[in-house]
Amino acid sequence: DDGVCTYRSPQWRAYVGVAPDAADFDWSQLMHPDDAAAALVAWRAALATGAPLDVEMRVRRHDGAYRWFTARATRVSDPDGAFVWYGAHTDIQDLKDARAAVEAANAALADRVVERTRALEQTHARATALADDLATAQRVAQTGSWSLDLRSDLVRWSDELFRIFGLSPSPTAMPYAEQAKLFTADAWQALERAIARAADDGVGYELSVEFLHSDGSVGTAVARGQALRGDDGRVVGLVGTFQDVTERERTAAALRQSNERLHLATEAARLGTWEWQVDSDALV
Repeated sequence: DDGVCTYRSPQWRAYVGVAPDAADFDWSQLMHPDDAAAALVAWRAALATGAPLDVEMRVRRHDGAYRWFTARATRVSDPDGAFVWYGAHTDIQDLKDARAAVEAANAALADRVVERTRALEQTHARATALADDLATAQRVAQTGSWSLDLRSDLVRWSDELFRIFGLSPSPTAMPYAEQAKLFTADAWQALERAIARAADDGVGYELSVEFLHSDGSVGTAVARGQALRGDDGRVVGLVGTFQDVTERERTAAALRQSNERLHLATEAARLGTWEWQVDSDALV
């Protein structure tokens, strides 16, 4: 317990650069200045209590470089009843370096995860904004969209397409054939022929068709379709739009009827009409 070192192994002497016949020296001077105070406190506590010493610290090598060591010591009694401390220093620099490398890798990975998460959130926000814009555009244009997977024979609708038919939106794809009940017989036959041709030859189509609202009323729409090809060039699916033009057709029919009535009235009254466009000096 008097702190005099009576034995130093050859490995220890070689590390610190002490000759075998050298007198005792102040071993605390070998510790790194930042570690010395804590190590000395731990050593004094071990001396006071007799508890084993276990502390990590950096120790100066003979060339001035510091490496991390674990210092462990245990107190035992010799035959005369005196206490003797036996200790060992274990070089843990490689373990420290490995831990530091793992921590750095984990930190870099965490940074990449944060960066990737931020990028995904930004992408999701942009996709959500685009989806909202598309939904708004479809509502304004009264145009729904759809996609048909020829391999599964399932079709997906946009929310606006459900609204056009007066149905509640659903994210679940439906079998293609279930759509037949939503069209008049002639319209469904025309659509089937156009879709079959697009699936076989990749030829797009545009048709005016009559469809059935959920309340049983008949509407008019412009149906368009376009083929999708896989990497091998074969048609694997179709996408398209369905534009509700019922009101437009009604307005056009009313205008035609009004023009016919005006024509009949002027013909019966033996009247002619004229229009002079002053800006262009055109006379109709």
